[in-house]
Amino acid sequence: MSASSAPVVTPPASPTRRWWHWVMLGLVALSGVMLLALLALDPWLRQYLEKQVAESSHGRYQLHVGQLQTSLWHQSVHVRGVRLRTVGPATDTAALPPVQLELGHARLTGVGLWQLVQRGPVPIDSLVLDSLHIRLLGKLPTAKQPQPLYQRLPLHLQGIRLKYLALRHVQAAYQPAPQARVAWKQASFSAQDILLSAAGAADSQRIGYAAAMTAQIQHVAAAAAQHRLALRSVRFVSRPGTLVVDSVAVRPQQPLSEVRSRNARISLHLPRLLLTGLRTAALARHQFWADTLLVLACDLDMTAPRVPPPPIHRLLAPWLSRVQLEHLLLANASARIRGLEQQPRSQRIAVQGSQLRIDSVGAQDQRRVLYAQQWDVRTGVVMARLDPPFYQLACQSAHLATRGGLLEINNIRLRPLVSVAELSRRKHHQAPHVTLLIRQLRATAIQYAALVHQHRLAMQTLALRQPRLQTRSDGRFALNPEYSVATPEALRHLGFILDVRRISVQNGTLYTIYRAPQNPKPGELTINRVSGTIENFSNDPHQMSAAHPAVVHATAWLQNRCRLQATLRANLLDPQGRHTIAGTFSEGQLSMLNPMTVPTKQLLFRSGLVHHIRFRMQANRQRVTGPMWASYSALKLTLLSQKGGADHKTLGSRLKTTLVNGLFLRDDNPRKGKLQVGRMTSARDLRVSVFTLWRQGIVSGMLNSAGVPAPLSKKLSEQQDKPVFK
Repeated sequence: MSASSAPVVTPPASPTRRWWHWVMLGLVALSGVMLLALLALDPWLRQYLEKQVAESSHGRYQLHVGQLQTSLWHQSVHVRGVRLRTVGPATDTAALPPVQLELGHARLTGVGLWQLVQRGPVPIDSLVLDSLHIRLLGKLPTAKQPQPLYQRLPLHLQGIRLKYLALRHVQAAYQPAPQARVAWKQASFSAQDILLSAAGAADSQRIGYAAAMTAQIQHVAAAAAQHRLALRSVRFVSRPGTLVVDSVAVRPQQPLSEVRSRNARISLHLPRLLLTGLRTAALARHQFWADTLLVLACDLDMTAPRVPPPPIHRLLAPWLSRVQLEHLLLANASARIRGLEQQPRSQRIAVQGSQLRIDSVGAQDQRRVLYAQQWDVRTGVVMARLDPPFYQLACQSAHLATRGGLLEINNIRLRPLVSVAELSRRKHHQAPHVTLLIRQLRATAIQYAALVHQHRLAMQTLALRQPRLQTRSDGRFALNPEYSVATPEALRHLGFILDVRRISVQNGTLYTIYRAPQNPKPGELTINRVSGTIENFSNDPHQMSAAHPAVVHATAWLQNRCRLQATLRANLLDPQGRHTIAGTFSEGQLSMLNPMTVPTKQLLFRSGLVHHIRFRMQANRQRVTGPMWASYSALKLTLLSQKGGADHKTLGSRLKTTLVNGLFLRDDNPRKGKLQVGRMTSARDLRVSVFTLWRQGIVSGMLNSAGVPAPLSKKLSEQQDKPVFK
């Protein structure tokens, strides 16, 4: 056989080559499987999500995902057309409220797949949700034992670290109850470096697991607690901790009432609120720490509730255990409170508070005033009712500063709202009809903390500049059956400690008008240019005693024509009301008293010149006594009659005038070189003020000095005009 005809033998394949073929075949098969898996992943994942929502809500909710695209290469998920709606009834096991949710699109990028497979902490680059609309009806259920969010992650992941989260074009409406709802038309939210893990929850520098976040909400409308709220915009930035609120309006669903309601009714307009320096991490501990809260042009009108609300720290307790605010600034505000008899209101209010601590510790701190270490308050016009509804009290401006204990009030005005007769008629007795003007009241070294915590009103000085006091009274009505409180001993019965080291009055005026029962023309008396001081005006037992009494020094002019000077000493804690007055009157014509004595006593001083009067009075709750040295000349009286003619003289009044001038009165004192000392003797009626007692003492002393016997001068000084109306 030739070589050319020999058969060809094929050598067997090597083991290495056969292995490679199988590897290639396996790779091709695996690629096919992976391709099929990738093609089926999106539908499977979409169905999985829809199924999970239905199962976890027990058929209450139905989820529809319009489009879902995953990219393992780009490690991303893109979702479009998401809708969540309520299809099943609420059950005891799934007490979930009705929900309507629509999501335009969402994109999840940068998912750590390897960590996801290992169920470790999964890194994610970003999650963006756009065009999210939510409508939630009914109250959200509360878990009995709520778990932290990081313990409720899917697939039992150890944690998630999301670099960036954004919600854009969010609309929401939430109505937990028929009368309560909140909604907004536009909102956006973003957060950076969200760490959903135990470490993130324990990080005290994070807020809601995030290192930083921003939020903006526009056109918010809400209703709750019988009020409606409208808000233009809110912007929050966690770094540097800023909150800006624009154009807030709160309106009650029921009109404001002039009587107290069951709950407070509030009408509020707030153009702008700015909060800076907010420590967002403290919110996780239910505490609020911030640098400055600025409130601009706040206009508050409210009806007070029947039951006063508890202190602020108790109201905040369910949400915040402590509020720490370095500065509170309120500018150009106004306030009015209805339902209170006083009906207070004020304009142009400016408030500065420093170092506020609102909690039980701050409330009880004896160094603080209403939670703050310092307050500075300025106002424009302030108005309120006093002894409502009879008087209106107002001032043009006021300034209060706890630092230094300052209080300054300008142009104070107290005016009656009814006539003098109407006032007495409605009170069923003679009532002083008072008009008061004070150019300025200024107090220094007020212990505001003691006033708040100890009900102790203590100050160093109180100055009244140019006070003008006018009193009118109507003698046709009966006297007040109650004891007068215008007495020195009444200070003992105050419900708090009052301690003023020095009170000063500058250039005051007292104008008295009295209508006698039988004469429609009132009598008038003016005391001008009143100046003086009161030292140790106190009911504090540590300050007041017989050895250290209150001391009053005063000078004034009677009818602007006769100078008078007096010094009073009184132990204001003496239950007997004992006090002494030493005083003098300078030269003056007695005819200056006619504007008061003619209409009220039908007594005319035809002539008489006082050269000098000096008296020393002792008074208590029973009587007034003491000597009077009155030097005068040419004293002549005329007794008048209501039944007389144009000159109010009758035959009887002329006869009485002759008898009085001829038998009782001495024309001159001293007479024949000897000064006759008069005795002041008059009984006290506790129904009238101590000022009436002093007047009675002066009258009795003058009558006795002029020759009227002591018993008669006492009786005449005590005589009250007989009222017409009982």
